[in-house]
Amino acid sequence: MENIAKENSNDTIGRILVVDDEAELMSALCEMLADQGYETAGFLNADEALAVLKEQEFDLMLTDLMMPGMNGIDLIRAGLEIDPNLIGIVMTGHGTVQTAVEAMKTGACDYILKPFKLNTLLPLLSRAMQMRNLRLENMQLKETVAIHELGKVIALSSDLNSILNKIADTAIQQCIADEVSIMLPTKDEKELYVAVVRGGNTENLGKHTPIEQGIAGWVALNRESLVLRGAVNDPRMAPIQPRADTHTAISMPMISQGKLVGVLNVSITKSQRPFTVGQLKALSILVSIISPILENTSLYIQIRKAEEKYRSIFENAHEGIFRSLLGKRFITANPALARIFGYDSPEQLVASVTDIARQIYVNSDDAGELSRIMEAKGEIINFERQVYRKNGSRIWISLSAHTVSDEKGTLQCLEGIIEDITERKDSELRLKLSKEVLDMLNRPKDTQEIINDILHLLKKNKDFEAIGIRLREEEDYPYYMTIGFPDHFLETQNSLCTRETADEMIPDSNSNPQLECVCRNILSGRTDPSLPFFTEGGSFWTNNATMFLTSTAKEECPCSMKNLCNQEGYESIAMIPLRSGNEIIGLLQLNDTRQNIFTPDMIHFLEGIGASIGIAVARRRFMEKLRQSELSLRNTMESLVKTVATIVETRDPYTAGHQRRVADLALAIASEMDLTANEIAGIQIAGLIHDIGKMSVPAEILSKPTKLTGLEFALIKEHAQAGYDILKEIKFPWPIARIVLEHHERMDGSGYPQGLSGEQTLKASRILTVADVVEAMASHRPYRPGLGIDIALDEIEKNRGALYDPEVVDACLRLFREKGYTFKNTWK
Repeated sequence: MENIAKENSNDTIGRILVVDDEAELMSALCEMLADQGYETAGFLNADEALAVLKEQEFDLMLTDLMMPGMNGIDLIRAGLEIDPNLIGIVMTGHGTVQTAVEAMKTGACDYILKPFKLNTLLPLLSRAMQMRNLRLENMQLKETVAIHELGKVIALSSDLNSILNKIADTAIQQCIADEVSIMLPTKDEKELYVAVVRGGNTENLGKHTPIEQGIAGWVALNRESLVLRGAVNDPRMAPIQPRADTHTAISMPMISQGKLVGVLNVSITKSQRPFTVGQLKALSILVSIISPILENTSLYIQIRKAEEKYRSIFENAHEGIFRSLLGKRFITANPALARIFGYDSPEQLVASVTDIARQIYVNSDDAGELSRIMEAKGEIINFERQVYRKNGSRIWISLSAHTVSDEKGTLQCLEGIIEDITERKDSELRLKLSKEVLDMLNRPKDTQEIINDILHLLKKNKDFEAIGIRLREEEDYPYYMTIGFPDHFLETQNSLCTRETADEMIPDSNSNPQLECVCRNILSGRTDPSLPFFTEGGSFWTNNATMFLTSTAKEECPCSMKNLCNQEGYESIAMIPLRSGNEIIGLLQLNDTRQNIFTPDMIHFLEGIGASIGIAVARRRFMEKLRQSELSLRNTMESLVKTVATIVETRDPYTAGHQRRVADLALAIASEMDLTANEIAGIQIAGLIHDIGKMSVPAEILSKPTKLTGLEFALIKEHAQAGYDILKEIKFPWPIARIVLEHHERMDGSGYPQGLSGEQTLKASRILTVADVVEAMASHRPYRPGLGIDIALDEIEKNRGALYDPEVVDACLRLFREKGYTFKNTWK
């Protein structure tokens, strides 16, 4: 038998599973707890309760100890096997120390003796809910930490299968799922194939499906997650192989820098429990962490394969082979070595390089270190250093060599091979920088500090001479932050708008501000990758600005051209858009006086960095605007409330300031009771307009200097209901209308208009009641002089618990008697 009771409000405190073989007691308990805000489900035996627990999630289990079949302690033990975070409470009419100890050992958090009163049970349930919430928060924290630790582990791995298996294991653990699969796109991105399977049919491993078919295909094409319950009836995403045993499933796209890297599928087949919000969040975090790692791993695998191929070429004498005098000059070189260093022929290399330490090594000390190692050991393997090419650009090489001596053992020369490892080094650096940039963007610091750190990081690792960020401010894109640009350059180049005067901008044909130079194309998203210097990602770059300014691209570029960058001596220039979705909010600018600083791979990497910065900056700016908007809205609302309060008081000059003083006292009481800032704000607002209903009472009654008749007093009493009717349709963020309605209720039910008692009224209402009584008795009225604060305090103290909430009374008395509170006649 199941008895389900739900609280009327949408705000449920928690879900309780009640198990007791006494039907009347079980039903009564369910109904009482539902009245207190809990959602309950009651059962007469353990088997029924456990069956429901397998399908639904509950916070607490309140069970009788002695029941036919399975007793309460065994029931809690079985429940914990289903949900380890379930909080169990035992009810018993035969409580002993041994019973309590056994219950605690089982995992119960407490037990209660029958018969008991509701006010005895409620604090116990409140503590149990706090314990449940703490466990869930700790579990979520551990899950989040575990996911981040997984990210650190797999980020160091280059084995794709190992990474995929760890991801699958983590997903199945986080969701307590039955099946997990990961599908990856093929190289041509036309199909998805099953790369790993957990818990399902392993025959599907390696199976290929067209990317436009099935659930995973729909997710891959639309870049949206799907949570599915039961059979899928939507023909757009119908499963290729329908399964009736899948109760709940989720399919998530794994995306890195706008690129699909895979699809994660998680299913529950052995129960009907849905995914929890925490599980979905954990999966989302997992996908956000692993997606860039999968992409980088794929890139690393490609690089590794390229290196293996390159080594094969080396075995056939396609890598640089040389003989040189130790640290001096090359004696012989092959064509591959000449190409590595940018010379037209081996002969040109040998003739041109007369001082290897000075002409080749970026750090001349590296040549000395190589000489010391060779003299001491006679050989070296994979000596990785940065070197210059003929045109001054920098590359990374790996040098392996051994010494050659004559018959007498005299050192003659070095003999070895050189490999260009720039691509691998750049990939390693890009991976490292990507991680560091993402870490910076996720730090709880302000936008300016984060961008400053990112610019310094890029400048340090990429050795750019000048780097800056432009961000949109109204109609212009001034520099937000720069490093390395001279002051006079920034002064003349800060604005991108074409201007007739300092304050007057020249509009374009659409009446929009006309931006200048190449930046206009980048910021408007009107780049054409078929033209030189532009990319599909919407960037501009050149390694020779002088050539760009004299090339046909200048005529093909639909914008007013300036050459101030080139006039400053900058040759290598890159403009990278900062994107937030489809919007461009600024650009990343990199300038260098040296030529040939950039490569296509570097620009692609910088485009990814730009996208990350754009998203982060847009998100932070949006949150700041939202915060300011909420503050403005609250200020406007408070001003409106004060205006309404003033209007009310103009009709009753004898009680002018009453609402203000009541609001001030109510605020002080709420603060003394340690209510939250939000609760205190709501109480103050309610206090400022708690007598708004008096607008419906004739002014002559409000200001009558003699005792009111019964009819007149009845009219006065209507003001609480009238105030509620005025305010009930206003969407305050607090229950203002209800507080106004209840501020004349009393703890014993003798108040009006509804005769509510005890905790049937809101705590805020009970605070306002005490503040209203104290201020009214202490102040003058048309029909009597003020009674004074002492008499007012004696009234609430005498009727503490009878008419007024004891906790509220105690806080009010402390304010006046211990902390020197006094009424003020002006606004705060």
